[in-house]
Order: sequence, then C-alpha cells, then structure tokens
Amino acid sequence: MIDHIKTINAKIDHLRKRKERMKTQQAIHFMRETQKILQDDFTPELALRILSSIWGAASETQKQNWRRNNFQPSVVKQNSLTSGLPTTKGELIKAYEELCEEFLAEIIKYRKM
Repeated sequence: MIDHIKTINAKIDHLRKRKERMKTQQAIHFMRETQKILQDDFTPELALRILSSIWGAASETQKQNWRRNNFQPSVVKQNSLTSGLPTTKGELIKAYEELCEEFLAEIIKYRKM
C-alpha cells in the first residue's frame, strides 16, 4: 500500500512540475508576442501598464468576453517538451481526477484486505 501511495505522490509531483513548465512556456510565449506588437518600445513595465490600463477601462461585458475566449498558444502545444501533456485547464483537471481515482481505488483495495 505504501508503494502505491508513493507512486501516486510521484505522479502528482510529476504533473505539478509539468504544469510549472507549461506556465513558464506560456509566459515566454506571451512575452515574445508582446515584443512583436510593441517592437522597439517593448519593456515589461510598459506592457503591464498598457494591460492594466486597458483592463481597467474595459466594460464588464468585454472582460467576460475575454474570460470566455481563453488564449491557447500554439507554441506550447507544438513544443516537444509538452507533446502528449495536458495543455488546457480541462485536460489538467482530468489528469488530476484520474490520479485521484487511482488513489481511491488503491485505498478501497487496501481496506478489503
């Protein structure tokens, strides 16, 4: 039983590390796309000021539209480090749920012994 718990914990740790890699890749992609838009004027501070200003001036309807239309960078999906890995929030949740189900199945097996 302890081995099964260790295996599940290792899988959870592995998923957390993959999630962090994906976040980093998305941040890099966001920065590169922002640099393309702002070109020579790009600085992280300027990009944040622009984003903050636009967000603050947007109507609640516009904010809801932005929230509904989640941006999924194609670079992350094509990257060999993440191929076959969850690339959306839904896929990550599904992977987590599968791990939880495996864990619960092992607990039930252990209790029957």
